Amino acid sequence: MQSHVQADPLIRQSAEEFVNQVKPYINVIGEGSTYNADESGFNLEIHSGRTLTNMGAKRVEATIQSLSSMTHSYTIMPIISADGNLLSPLYIVLKESTGTFVGPEVEKNLFRPSNMYIAASKSGKLTTQHFKTWFQEVYLRNTEATSLLLLDSWTGHLRELIPHTIRQTSKYFNKYQTKRLLLYNL
Repeated sequence: MQSHVQADPLIRQSAEEFVNQVKPYINVIGEGSTYNADESGFNLEIHSGRTLTNMGAKRVEATIQSLSSMTHSYTIMPIISADGNLLSPLYIVLKESTGTFVGPEVEKNLFRPSNMYIAASKSGKLTTQHFKTWFQEVYLRNTEATSLLLLDSWTGHLRELIPHTIRQTSKYFNKYQTKRLLLYNL
């Protein structure tokens, strides 16, 4: 059994169909105005997920530094253009127990580099609201009025964007008064 993409001809065929569908738009809009974005989650503590014990043991124990660091701890949402440029700022969602940066002192002293847009959630994962903020505050403010955004079909993307988009038949993204075409790999 192979576990890589080449092992599944349907995946390869689907990818080729998507590329063929998108190429005409990229040719018109240009690689410098064609973007891809996707969220990537990271844990604060890395573990192998494997342990060694006697065969048949009913309980396996392991030592970790922090239980909360073993779960999803932060997520980034980078944007890269088809010509290879990474856009700034990088959107990052940090894990905070309350889902926000609590108190004026924390907010005041939080280091916010100019090349990062920092938000918080209880899990460190993006929610639909985080995606909306990313789209409005990071993507729209840092891309051209005419651009192409390629996204996966995560429902948080779709719920926020499809109501404001006339699918692939129109290049007008009416809510934001800009010419933007959004294609989803459904």
